[in-house]
Amino acid sequence: MFNFVHKKRRFVQIVLALIILPFAFFGMDSFNQSGDGESLATVGGEIISQQEFDQELRQQQDSMREAMGTAYDPAMFDRPEQKRAILENLVDQHLLMAQGRTAGLAVNDNYLAQAIIGIKEFQTAEGKFDKKLFESVLRGQNRSVLAFEANVVEQLRMRQMTDAYLQNGYASRLTADSMVRLSEQQRVIAVAQIELDPFLAQVKVDDAAVKSYYDLNQKEFQTDEQVRVEYVTLSAEALQSQVIADEAEIKRYYEEHQPEFGTQEQRQATHILISVTPQASGADKQAAKAKAEQVLQLVKQPSAKFADLARQYSQDPGSAANGGDLGMFGRGMMVKPFEEVVFSLKVGDISGLVLSDFGYHIIKLLAVAPAKVSPLDEVRNTIAQRVKLQKANDKFAELAEKFSEMVYEQSDTPQASS
Repeated sequence: MFNFVHKKRRFVQIVLALIILPFAFFGMDSFNQSGDGESLATVGGEIISQQEFDQELRQQQDSMREAMGTAYDPAMFDRPEQKRAILENLVDQHLLMAQGRTAGLAVNDNYLAQAIIGIKEFQTAEGKFDKKLFESVLRGQNRSVLAFEANVVEQLRMRQMTDAYLQNGYASRLTADSMVRLSEQQRVIAVAQIELDPFLAQVKVDDAAVKSYYDLNQKEFQTDEQVRVEYVTLSAEALQSQVIADEAEIKRYYEEHQPEFGTQEQRQATHILISVTPQASGADKQAAKAKAEQVLQLVKQPSAKFADLARQYSQDPGSAANGGDLGMFGRGMMVKPFEEVVFSLKVGDISGLVLSDFGYHIIKLLAVAPAKVSPLDEVRNTIAQRVKLQKANDKFAELAEKFSEMVYEQSDTPQASS
């Protein structure tokens, strides 16, 4: 196994890059969380839900729309092979993260901070980390600092695991000694160049020699075989001009795909974090829990101000300075224990202690923004394009099958089959 990885190192790097890079910055919010709804796949006991898939689909649509501008066609994500590729990428990510957790890989706070500081999107033109820019970028993506840090932790775990394969190399002492010896050797050479042209005038070639060479080397004088072909092109894109999307079809598509044309429920919460890692000793975990319980008692006092206590006690470097405020976020953007509690609270409620991989949280719900679906009139043109593409694909499949039957049953020329 290691020998294969070592020999095919470049190939393995490319494969892993294709798996990880699309998710490294925008697409890992919902990993490690099963979510609600229909199960599309199960990886090591973890469920990939329809909700997680839909979120990843929306994120890829947003990324593609930003990259392609006016050339972006939303119908490209209606193709079965595209959706299957998204699901397979989700499976790959779950497998990588599960293996990282099984291996006991951990990311300390300093390593996490250095990774975030090194992200170019958060740096000024001079290459320095800008906290205000960092917070602005996350707000623009409707993401919380806690969710983003969770994403980066998972990325670093996967990097630790893959680097163990990609950056390892083994060489025997004999090989190493030979390489050192060869690299230190020197050679002294002399070159004498003999030109061919002066000798050409001294050589005479008769017809018999020419014929003999020709007979023995006829392959050198052969031209490549050529063929004349006739073909017929069938294109689903070209068929779109031959189909229409009526009002009933547009309305039915809208009703069946409403989650794609709106936003999910968003919640704004603030929290106090007493950090402790899953790899910490039992004594450290008990000490963190005791401290969290003390802070919880302070929070429950009638005169307590949650934001002030968060600034004083919270160990979350991303939100403590803001009074623990995590901003607005939807389902799938927080670690599962944290999310389950947030979406069970009412505005103004304060939770008990909530344990996650980051430590003990005390959560207060600040606001709720209900789910919103765009009106049909706003998305009518987009739906019409999708419906037309679906009908064109159906017509393409029908024509392709009919054409294949005609080719076998009738003549051997395209004109007779057209």
